[in-house]
Amino acid sequence: MSKIYPGSFDKVGCDLKGHDVEEEMKMNERLVTSEVLKLMDLGEKVIIASDLDSLANEMLPEISRFVGSKGAFLYIAAPQLFTHRFYCRGVEDISETQLKQLCTEQFDYLMGIPISATNTRSWRIEGRFTIFPLRDKQKHIGLLGMDLGDEGIPIPSNLWDRYLTALATSISHLAEQRKSQRQLIHLNNYMTVSSMLAQPLGLHDMLEAALYCCMEVVSAEAATVLMLDDEKENFLFYQVEGP
Repeated sequence: MSKIYPGSFDKVGCDLKGHDVEEEMKMNERLVTSEVLKLMDLGEKVIIASDLDSLANEMLPEISRFVGSKGAFLYIAAPQLFTHRFYCRGVEDISETQLKQLCTEQFDYLMGIPISATNTRSWRIEGRFTIFPLRDKQKHIGLLGMDLGDEGIPIPSNLWDRYLTALATSISHLAEQRKSQRQLIHLNNYMTVSSMLAQPLGLHDMLEAALYCCMEVVSAEAATVLMLDDEKENFLFYQVEGP
């Protein structure tokens, strides 16, 4: 007959409990590794984006799903851009115009504070949106907003900070690229105008060519020039409209 030793069941129970803890730790490690790989993949997509529109259109839905946000928005105020840009995906119960105005106010406030004094990683507005400042080379270039709960970002802060840095760097690069493209377009337009004005054109053709080129440079729908009529002592309007 087999003997039952005191404490033998306790020992088995402890062994099973230890095994469960070890398995849980391994599972947590696998989850963390999976999150890191996914975040690295998202960061890589941000880095290889071809322009700001494609970056925002791909990044906002994916990062929302990754962190469990109901929606996300991106406010870009890089100094290389002619105007600020705003992108919004999945945010409900507030218009994009209102949300953009909120971002403008938050960014203006942020710009009034020395960057050395702004160590805050994030803050909340309207009781629901978490705002993350985007910095590149000691400059504020925009804001990333999330419609998060009180739990915040469910990944380690150091990994999230690295992602935000990659996002800000990519935005600066694409904004600089856009600035160079715009300058090249302007240069080509100026050369076209100079070439046309050097030709023996009549006044009508010369004004039309000059105005169309000016409209293209500033993306205008129409253009007007005032010409002084010495005989009638008043101005004459010459106007052209876009296609």
